[in-house]
Amino acid sequence: MDVQGAFDAVLRRRLLQRMAQQGWPRELLQLIDSFLTERRAQVRLEGTTTAAHQMQCGTPQGSPLSPILFLLYLAELLWQNSELRFGYADDLNIWRATHSLDNNATLLRQDIQSILRWGEINKVAFAPEKLEMILHEESDTMRHQQ
Repeated sequence: MDVQGAFDAVLRRRLLQRMAQQGWPRELLQLIDSFLTERRAQVRLEGTTTAAHQMQCGTPQGSPLSPILFLLYLAELLWQNSELRFGYADDLNIWRATHSLDNNATLLRQDIQSILRWGEINKVAFAPEKLEMILHEESDTMRHQQ
């Protein structure tokens, strides 16, 4: 499931609090705090550049640290069901495997509702309209070999 404006959604103080709860060293927290503090941005379009504005939240676009920091920000959500949820960059993935398509659909629906609730509480907007599902079924050959 895609996150809308993923890297912009990271709140610095909340990220640092979560990383402290996860047990990251104080020195690393200080480095991340410095990395995310007093950042400024400008927009350039067709030869015109805006004045610099201080960024209040988010992680730098294009920085290799941004996807990592974002996943640390989401870690609480991923750990709620760590064998079934995992993330990469700004995408969240859910894995379900049962012997019933209906059961899978029910479980996935519950997972999605849980994720959307978490997002509302934590000010992270997911884009359910970008949701993609892949269904894998055992082949008859696989069933007969077991």
